[in-house]
Parts: sequence; structure tokens; C-alpha cells
Amino acid sequence: MTVTETLNATDDSKIVIKNQEYWVPDKENLFLKAKLLKTITKDKEYEVEINLPNSSKTKITKVNTIIPSNAPYFDNVENLSQLPNLNEPSVLNNLQHRFEDGKIYTYSGLFLVAVNPYKHYESLFTDSMIQKYHLNNKKSMFHHSSSRYAITSGFKNKGNNTNQDEDLPPHVFAIAEEALQNLFFQQKDQSILVTGESGAGKTENTKKILQYLTNVLQYHDNNNNNNNKYIKDSGKVNFEDKILESNPILESFGNATTVKNNNSSRFGKFIKVFFNLESKMIEGTFIDWYLLEKSRVTFIDSSNERNYHIFYQLLKGIDANPENSAFNNLQLDSLDYNKWNYLKTSKIENNIDDLQEFNHLLAAFDKIGFSQQEQNDIYKVLSAILHLGNISFLNKNLANNSDKQALLSDDDHKHLEIVADLLGIEDTKEFEISITSPKVTAGKEKVKQKKTCKQSKAIIDSLAKIIYEKLFGYIVSKINDSLKHNSADTNNNYDSFKGSSKESKILQKENQQLIHQN
Repeated sequence: MTVTETLNATDDSKIVIKNQEYWVPDKENLFLKAKLLKTITKDKEYEVEINLPNSSKTKITKVNTIIPSNAPYFDNVENLSQLPNLNEPSVLNNLQHRFEDGKIYTYSGLFLVAVNPYKHYESLFTDSMIQKYHLNNKKSMFHHSSSRYAITSGFKNKGNNTNQDEDLPPHVFAIAEEALQNLFFQQKDQSILVTGESGAGKTENTKKILQYLTNVLQYHDNNNNNNNKYIKDSGKVNFEDKILESNPILESFGNATTVKNNNSSRFGKFIKVFFNLESKMIEGTFIDWYLLEKSRVTFIDSSNERNYHIFYQLLKGIDANPENSAFNNLQLDSLDYNKWNYLKTSKIENNIDDLQEFNHLLAAFDKIGFSQQEQNDIYKVLSAILHLGNISFLNKNLANNSDKQALLSDDDHKHLEIVADLLGIEDTKEFEISITSPKVTAGKEKVKQKKTCKQSKAIIDSLAKIIYEKLFGYIVSKINDSLKHNSADTNNNYDSFKGSSKESKILQKENQQLIHQN
């Protein structure tokens, strides 16, 4: 027999059901599901006695701490909006059940929740999986180009079964497909926001979205709209492949190992992909970046973190291929990262294969279009940054006193001269003066202001950070140049909306300026 009681608390009323299971806070597990045995009234305060799970123990707790739970039937729903009691513990419980079943994606209304498995799920992201999610809507997308209706989601578990042949589980590919459908049928810009804390999987899911978009438009048969076969182009590196090959480059120079994530993006990025609505092909891509963590170049906050991947990759690459002419003039006398001040504070044993990643980087450089000379110059800049970090100003004469006047030791002079050579600075003496006693304006005159070791070290570190930021900006600019509009007619329309509204014309103009500004 079900017994329902309404407990009139001071601020609110709460309906509780005896023998029903409720969520209760727990220090170790956050929440536990416990059975309510009885209610207790004490000094106008309401408490309940609960039976803890897998135990004969009971516990008295305040009624306002218990949270309604759902029947076991709802422990594995594909859309959180289907939960009768939509609250924090019920959401966590559902995500946990799905995660334990190998289901890392769950819908939450119109949104997709992704739980990072911290391992590869290759079977989730194969070409056949791309086909499965796309072919359900391919007929509507490519066969009825004259139609002007919108395909919103096309998934039963999202509440819409338009042009749907089968149920498909939640997936980041479904989000990408929805964006494509809306783009081509509504003829409106689409945005996919990938957000989460460090280590949540933003980088990987963004890569999967790009993988889906490029593969769908690369494989579909342009010549025969009645043929539902995927036909992959062969031969030279095509535009879609270039988009995907930009990822290894951005990750090498913009990602690092943190406490939470071995491959954490240390910058924000906004990626624009431009489509031709008539040919249904990608015509351009632009990557905008912001908030690069420059401080990481000169200071690593924890021994459990690393500097940017590229420094370790470069040292491993040189060690494996010492005869490579690209490394001849880098003047790196040690390939042990512990010998370089900007790298040695890291003490972690990383499971990243830096040599393998460096080889991926070299392949990506070639496919994007970086010349060998451009690659060599990039290595020189990286080497210069490492040498800058080894200029310490703390020689024996100064007794390690950072407040004394900055003077260069013999080793410091050696590193400074190498930096000047790598960066093409002709006057090494002036370079030294700009660090140890730069000129400042006093009235109408310029006078030398001697710096302490600490101040000169700050100048060195600032220079290293600025150089790395400029290098990163150059690399992204080079990638954007490679991903510009790839047709002969550069005035052809990006997102070429039909009609001639003022807004669409302005948008087209801004889009073209954005693509060509670099």
C-alpha cells in the first residue's frame, strides 16, 4: 500500500511517499539511493528515516535533503528530458549507467552531453558510422534540392521522425548532420558550440564534427543523386583532407599536458566552415584563435604538467633523425629536455608518443603546404626560445643574488649569441644591452637603465612569450591561407543565400573579408 504524506516545511511543502526510493547526499558517492521508511516530526521540523542501500542500517535526515529518484526503467534513457524527475542525482545516475554500457553520448533536449571515456572508441567514428547517420537523411538532402523545408533532427529519440529509416542513438555525428540539414534547407548560418571544463573532450569532439562534415561532402556522389553509395575521391590531397590535417599542427603548437588532460588545448578557437549551397561542397575554412596561454612557455605551474607539445616533439624528432638537414643549424647541444630551463620543471612520465606525433606533424606540414624552408625557420624559432630560457644571469660572481646588476656569464653569452644567430639579429652587443641595460627616455634624452638579474630575466621571459605567440599566429595564418576558397572564382558566394536582402549581402561581404584578411 502506498502512503503519501505532505510535510509542510517552513518555506515550502514536500510530498513524500513511504517505501519509495530517494536520493540522499553522500560524501563519498555524492548521492545514494535510499528507501524512505517513515517520517518524523520534531519541534515543527520534519525528518525522515531512510534505509541505506545494500545495508540494514538506517539514517535520520532532514526532509529537505532528500531528492526524488526515478524507477530503474529510466536508468538508461537516451534523452535526459525523458526523466520524470529531472534533478542532479538522476542526471548523474543516468549518465553513469550509459557510460558503464559504453554509451558516451546522451541527449539533453536539443543538446548533446558527451562523457570523456579517456580511451579510443574507434568503432564509434568509422566511415560506416558516418554513412549510417548521413544516409538516413541523404535522400532529403541531395534528392530534393528544390525543397525548402527544414530537417531539424530526424531522430526518434529527439522527438522527430521525419525521413527516418531507423532509430539512431545519440552521437556527435547527429549534431553535425542536423547542422548540415538546416544549412542546406533553411539557408541560414549554423553554429555548433562545444563547451566544457578542461579534459571534457572538447578538442576531440570538435575533430569528430569536422571529420563528419568533410567526409559527408567528400564521399557523396555528385554525379548521380539517385545513387546512395559513398564514392571517395583519390589522388592528390584534397581540400577536405587539408581541414583535418590542420588539427595535428594546432595541437602540437597549442596543446599541452595538464593535470586533468594529456592533450589540453591552451587557446580558444572559433572555426568557420563555408559551403556552396548549390554544389553542396566546402569552399573555405577560417580558424580564429584567442587567449593563447603564453605564460606556459616560460613557466609550468606543476611538475605534473608540460610545456607545449612541440618542444618535446622537436627534441624527439632530432634524436631519431640526427642526419636530417632541417635540424643542422638549430644548435641544440642537448636533446634531453631536463637540460632546458623552460622544460625541465616537468617531471611526469607522459604516455604521449612524442616521436610519433612529430611525424604526424611533419606529414601535416607537407599536406597543408608549409615549404621546407618555412618548416626550418619554425624549428629555428623554437630553438631560440629554448636558448632564451637558459640565459639565467645567475653566475658565481653574483652569488645567485637576483637583486644584483644583471651580467652575463660565459654560458649566458653563448646562449645569447645562438639566439641572435637563429633569429637573424646582427648586432649581438646591442641585443645584450637591450636586455641588461636598455635605454629609457628621461626628458629629451635617452639614458641606459641597468637592470637587476630578476628584471633582465623578466625581459627574457617576455621576449620568449611574445616570440611564441607571434609564431603561433603565423602558423594559424599559414593554415588559413591554405584553407581559403579553392575555386578559380574568388568572388563566388560563400553561404550564397538566394535573394538579395541587405543583411545577406553584408554577411556575404563580411564572410569573404574574414576569409581573405590573412
